[in-house]
Amino acid sequence: MIDTAKRKVRRGPLRAQGGRSKARTMGEPSDCSAAQVRGASRMLDAQKEGGRLALIRAGERLFARDGINAVSLRQIAIEAGNGNTYAVGYHFESRLGLVQAIFEQRVMEMEPRRRQMLAEAEAAGLLQDARTLVDMIMLPHLDLVDEDGRHPHANFVNQYLTQHRPMGVLHAVDRPNTNSQSLKRIHRLLRRRIHYVPEAIRERRIHVCTQMFYNLLVEHDNATVRIDEEVWQAQIRDTLDVMAVALCAPCAYPNSQPIDLDDDVDEPLFVANRPT
Repeated sequence: MIDTAKRKVRRGPLRAQGGRSKARTMGEPSDCSAAQVRGASRMLDAQKEGGRLALIRAGERLFARDGINAVSLRQIAIEAGNGNTYAVGYHFESRLGLVQAIFEQRVMEMEPRRRQMLAEAEAAGLLQDARTLVDMIMLPHLDLVDEDGRHPHANFVNQYLTQHRPMGVLHAVDRPNTNSQSLKRIHRLLRRRIHYVPEAIRERRIHVCTQMFYNLLVEHDNATVRIDEEVWQAQIRDTLDVMAVALCAPCAYPNSQPIDLDDDVDEPLFVANRPT
């Protein structure tokens, strides 16, 4: 029988084999160093950003396929592989917030190429050439493809221009502090090029002509029979030619309000439809 009276109760910190205490003394470095904390924080931020980008991609894909107003925010979260069905609200607050985030992301992705194209055009003295300006606006969209080689952003923008822009929903480039300086400058240069066209007609031309290019991409994506690459490139060039000619066509209504030709003045990407 065990004599419980002789048992000694061990007090204080538990000691490892060999008699060394596991308790840290004052001033001894923590097992979780500051560097480890920063690393864990960066990893968490990366996970959050990755989840945010996945929602942007899923939202764009579903909006393009089914319509901006026809898709629930829950569907977008599921499509993005997010277990939290309220993830869109957490990251973007609303459907409108997600729409604007899609624009901000895509404009940011196209910004480096546009910046390079601007520099090359300036060096070549082509900043007043309409076809060059059209190229800088539209050609970067060819790089925005999904894993199937399709252009969901083109269909998404088409829906926005016809259904939501007239209601006053802004494009990211309309808002300050967005990474869209090159696109803003290109549009200022284009307005300067067609300064003789009244504002409402000028903005309508830009609206219709950009849709022409987006429609080309959507039709190409939806074609049941793929066309030859040479033919496809010819269609792209022809569409850009038509856009440049249409934008610069003479106007029967003279512009009585000249625009500010200052290249440093910010202007919105599009002006909401107004009566001419």
